[in-house]
Amino acid sequence: MQREILVLYASTGGNTAWVAQQIHRTLAEQGLQSTLLPVERCTQQQLESAGVLLWGSPTYGHGHTDLRCARLLQQVQGAQLEGKPCAVFGLGDTKYDADYHIESATILEDFITSHGGHLLTSALRIDKSPLPHLPAIEDWARTVARALGE
Repeated sequence: MQREILVLYASTGGNTAWVAQQIHRTLAEQGLQSTLLPVERCTQQQLESAGVLLWGSPTYGHGHTDLRCARLLQQVQGAQLEGKPCAVFGLGDTKYDADYHIESATILEDFITSHGGHLLTSALRIDKSPLPHLPAIEDWARTVARALGE
Protein backbone atom coordinates (compact mmCIF):
# COMPACT_ATOMS: atom_id res chain seq x y z
CA MET A 1 0.00 0.00 0.00
CA GLN A 2 1.40 3.37 -1.04
CA ARG A 3 1.62 6.07 1.61
CA GLU A 4 -0.12 9.35 0.83
CA ILE A 5 2.43 12.03 -0.09
CA LEU A 6 1.43 15.55 0.87
CA VAL A 7 3.26 18.31 -1.00
CA LEU A 8 2.58 21.28 1.25
CA TYR A 9 3.68 24.73 0.14
CA ALA A 10 3.48 28.42 0.89
CA SER A 11 3.71 30.76 -2.05
CA THR A 12 3.21 34.49 -2.43
CA GLY A 13 4.59 35.25 -5.88
CA GLY A 14 4.04 31.81 -7.39
CA ASN A 15 7.62 30.49 -7.41
CA THR A 16 7.20 28.04 -4.54
CA ALA A 17 3.89 26.85 -5.98
CA TRP A 18 5.67 26.22 -9.29
CA VAL A 19 8.39 24.21 -7.53
CA ALA A 20 5.71 22.20 -5.68
CA GLN A 21 4.00 21.46 -9.00
CA GLN A 22 7.28 20.25 -10.52
CA ILE A 23 7.88 17.98 -7.51
CA HIS A 24 4.30 16.65 -7.83
CA ARG A 25 4.83 16.01 -11.57
CA THR A 26 8.20 14.28 -11.08
CA LEU A 27 6.81 12.05 -8.33
CA ALA A 28 3.99 11.05 -10.70
CA GLU A 29 6.60 10.17 -13.34
CA GLN A 30 8.17 7.91 -10.71
CA GLY A 31 4.82 6.17 -10.17
CA LEU A 32 3.98 7.96 -6.92
CA GLN A 33 0.76 9.82 -6.22
CA SER A 34 0.88 13.05 -4.26
CA THR A 35 -1.51 15.78 -3.21
CA LEU A 36 -0.65 19.47 -3.60
CA LEU A 37 -1.91 21.63 -0.75
CA PRO A 38 -1.29 25.31 0.03
CA VAL A 39 -0.46 25.88 3.71
CA GLU A 40 -3.48 28.12 4.26
CA ARG A 41 -5.75 25.11 3.61
CA CYS A 42 -3.81 22.66 5.81
CA THR A 43 -4.95 21.45 9.22
CA GLN A 44 -3.00 19.68 11.94
CA GLN A 45 -4.99 16.53 11.21
CA GLN A 46 -3.93 16.61 7.53
CA LEU A 47 -0.32 17.20 8.54
CA GLU A 48 -0.36 14.26 10.92
CA SER A 49 -2.32 11.87 8.70
CA ALA A 50 -0.13 12.29 5.61
CA GLY A 51 2.07 9.26 5.05
CA VAL A 52 4.88 11.44 3.71
CA LEU A 53 5.29 15.19 4.11
CA LEU A 54 7.14 17.39 1.61
CA TRP A 55 6.99 21.02 2.77
CA GLY A 56 8.21 24.18 1.08
CA SER A 57 8.26 27.92 1.69
CA PRO A 58 9.95 31.02 0.37
CA THR A 59 12.08 33.10 2.72
CA TYR A 60 11.17 36.67 3.57
CA GLY A 61 12.75 39.42 5.62
CA HIS A 62 15.72 38.39 7.68
CA GLY A 63 15.16 34.65 7.54
CA HIS A 64 11.43 34.09 7.98
CA THR A 65 9.02 31.78 6.23
CA ASP A 66 6.07 33.07 4.24
CA LEU A 67 3.53 34.62 6.64
CA ARG A 68 0.92 31.91 5.93
CA CYS A 69 3.53 29.24 6.62
CA ALA A 70 4.49 30.97 9.87
CA ARG A 71 0.81 30.95 10.90
CA LEU A 72 0.52 27.24 10.20
CA LEU A 73 3.71 26.54 12.16
CA GLN A 74 2.13 28.30 15.14
CA GLN A 75 -1.20 26.49 14.75
CA VAL A 76 0.38 23.02 14.63
CA GLN A 77 2.88 23.32 17.50
CA GLY A 78 1.38 20.20 19.05
CA ALA A 79 1.68 18.12 15.86
CA GLN A 80 2.92 14.56 16.20
CA LEU A 81 5.17 13.60 13.27
CA GLU A 82 6.89 10.68 15.00
CA GLY A 83 8.78 8.66 12.39
CA LYS A 84 7.00 10.36 9.47
CA PRO A 85 9.18 10.54 6.33
CA CYS A 86 9.62 14.20 5.41
CA ALA A 87 11.63 16.49 3.17
CA VAL A 88 11.84 20.25 2.75
CA PHE A 89 12.25 22.72 -0.10
CA GLY A 90 13.05 26.37 0.42
CA LEU A 91 13.45 29.37 -1.84
CA GLY A 92 15.24 32.63 -1.36
CA ASP A 93 17.25 35.33 -3.07
CA THR A 94 20.67 36.58 -2.03
CA LYS A 95 19.88 40.06 -3.38
CA TYR A 96 17.59 40.53 -0.36
CA ASP A 97 19.69 39.03 2.39
CA ALA A 98 22.87 37.04 1.83
CA ASP A 99 22.89 35.67 5.40
CA TYR A 100 19.33 34.36 5.60
CA HIS A 101 18.24 33.96 2.00
CA ILE A 102 16.99 30.36 2.25
CA GLU A 103 16.41 30.18 6.00
CA SER A 104 12.86 28.90 5.46
CA ALA A 105 14.32 25.45 4.70
CA THR A 106 16.18 25.44 8.02
CA ILE A 107 13.06 26.58 9.90
CA LEU A 108 10.96 23.79 8.35
CA GLU A 109 13.62 21.13 8.94
CA ASP A 110 13.93 22.21 12.58
CA PHE A 111 10.14 22.02 13.01
CA ILE A 112 9.96 18.56 11.47
CA THR A 113 12.81 17.06 13.48
CA SER A 114 11.65 18.67 16.75
CA HIS A 115 8.22 17.07 16.21
CA GLY A 116 9.65 13.60 15.53
CA GLY A 117 9.69 13.59 11.73
CA HIS A 118 12.43 11.80 9.80
CA LEU A 119 14.21 13.75 7.03
CA LEU A 120 14.56 11.61 3.90
CA THR A 121 17.19 13.82 2.28
CA SER A 122 18.78 17.23 2.61
CA ALA A 123 16.65 20.26 1.82
CA LEU A 124 16.27 21.49 -1.73
CA ARG A 125 17.49 25.10 -1.59
CA ILE A 126 16.77 27.34 -4.56
CA ASP A 127 18.40 30.73 -4.96
CA LYS A 128 16.60 33.28 -7.14
CA SER A 129 14.21 32.19 -9.89
CA PRO A 130 13.43 28.46 -9.79
CA LEU A 131 13.12 28.12 -13.58
CA PRO A 132 16.84 27.47 -14.23
CA HIS A 133 16.82 24.97 -11.36
CA LEU A 134 14.30 22.58 -12.94
CA PRO A 135 16.88 19.76 -13.35
CA ALA A 136 17.83 20.08 -9.65
CA ILE A 137 14.15 20.07 -8.64
CA GLU A 138 13.51 16.92 -10.66
CA ASP A 139 16.66 15.24 -9.27
CA TRP A 140 15.60 16.10 -5.71
CA ALA A 141 12.10 14.66 -6.26
CA ARG A 142 13.63 11.49 -7.73
CA THR A 143 15.90 11.24 -4.67
CA VAL A 144 12.82 11.48 -2.44
CA ALA A 145 11.08 8.78 -4.52
CA ARG A 146 14.11 6.48 -4.22
CA ALA A 147 14.29 7.04 -0.46
CA LEU A 148 10.62 6.10 -0.16
CA GLY A 149 11.27 2.89 -2.10
CA GLU A 150 14.06 1.74 0.19
